[in-house]
Amino acid sequence: MQAVLKYPLEESRCLSTKKGVTNFSWQYFSSISQISEDTLSILNPSDSHYLSAEYWKAMEKHDSKYRFHYLILEKQGKAVAFVPIACVPVKISKPLPSSGKNSYWKQVESTFLRLNETCPAKMLICGNPLANGPGQIGIHPYEAAGELYPRIAQAVQQLLGRHRLDEARIQGIVFKDFDAYTNEQAETLAGQAYEQVQTDDNMVLHVDESWQLFEDYLAAMKTKFRTKAKRAQKLSQEIECRPMSANEIDDQREQLNKLLEAVKSQSQFDAIPIDLKHYAALQEKFPKDFSFDGYWLNDQLIGFKTAMHNGQQLDAHYIGMNYEYTRSHALYQRILYDYIQMGIDKRVSTINFGRTAEEIKSTIGATPQPLNIYMRHNNRLIQQLIRPFLRRITPNRYPLRQPFKSETKLQLIK
Repeated sequence: MQAVLKYPLEESRCLSTKKGVTNFSWQYFSSISQISEDTLSILNPSDSHYLSAEYWKAMEKHDSKYRFHYLILEKQGKAVAFVPIACVPVKISKPLPSSGKNSYWKQVESTFLRLNETCPAKMLICGNPLANGPGQIGIHPYEAAGELYPRIAQAVQQLLGRHRLDEARIQGIVFKDFDAYTNEQAETLAGQAYEQVQTDDNMVLHVDESWQLFEDYLAAMKTKFRTKAKRAQKLSQEIECRPMSANEIDDQREQLNKLLEAVKSQSQFDAIPIDLKHYAALQEKFPKDFSFDGYWLNDQLIGFKTAMHNGQQLDAHYIGMNYEYTRSHALYQRILYDYIQMGIDKRVSTINFGRTAEEIKSTIGATPQPLNIYMRHNNRLIQQLIRPFLRRITPNRYPLRQPFKSETKLQLIK
């Protein structure tokens, strides 16, 4: 593990030249252990695991292909924002939904993909690289986020000028993820040369308070979709789902990685180099809230799922599976229904299924949550060249199913 370095408090800087505006300053930390628990608690009013010291200690526990860094923004000497940062290589494995039939944009896209394949872009991710959804930057409850985001952006830019965060040159910066409400605050990033980019929708299921059992969930569905669910249960009844310990994860690492890569190969963005050791560490830190379950058929590991119980929400993290069993044993549907069973058992309000496979997830009741990210390239010329390209990126389009008897259960998340 990389040695923890102690950095002095960065010199206060006025991040606005307007008369009467309060001075802001920032501090950089190379390890979460350098930040006091009291500071993190103040900047985590919702008590989210993703903004806790324990979470980032688990992430730091094992070396990986990327490093974690942390920034605290201060206002008049008091902490007002906490920004976890990760350096990650971003690799785009499939054409983006932006070029359409325009031959010029197809040529630009083709050139971009060839360059990205040869040399993946090194990006600075401001937020959690392994989680989807808003709330990835800690903001003091008495501060206006819209006022802080441009200061955070300037602090990150100054951070790059003062500290060597990674062996490779950082090419761009990304702030993620913002829903309809938080995006109104994050729009102030546009003043710092950031481009707003629409990502694929996050798929979220609202868990009805009346669902005490999985059978209650099934009873709320239309006959067609309830029949599909029962058929999936029947096809997958030979599959055993059971928790995996840290030792089992280590013993099955080779097979787990094969299952993970099978799923990642279907994704448009292969941005995050997942290290399963991180999940084993999370399981140790959050034994009651983080789960790692394996799916077995005739003593063969054919799939796995991970999840974090975070307050009133269950977050489905990465899964892995052998696609040979998706039809014969309805493996993917079994995993999705098991997430719902878990959410009902834990009495959560929502289940976050993440991006991808939107149509399939809508058949189980998940609804789209539009999300935006903000990104910029550190080279001004390249930023100007890619700006039109970024503005053409649009989310995947898909038919939205309505599996519930009451259409009020299926609504766009605001």
